[in-house]
Amino acid sequence: MEIDNSIEGADIVRFIKAQRIKWLGHIQRMDQARPTGKLSDWKPMGTRPVGKQKTTMARRCYGRSKNS
Repeated sequence: MEIDNSIEGADIVRFIKAQRIKWLGHIQRMDQARPTGKLSDWKPMGTRPVGKQKTTMARRCYGRSKNS
């Protein structure tokens, strides 16, 4: 009820998407000297290796699967 009253009966999914767009605009207007401004323009260097992912040490030693 409280959330419904705060968004004035609007569709919750549409409301959340609109808030995300507003937040993105806020980040883009930020000063680029601030850490958040720097991260918004960050481009990762290099690429991921191609092929099958190597088995992790935990999976080899303890028999753990990805889901456990």
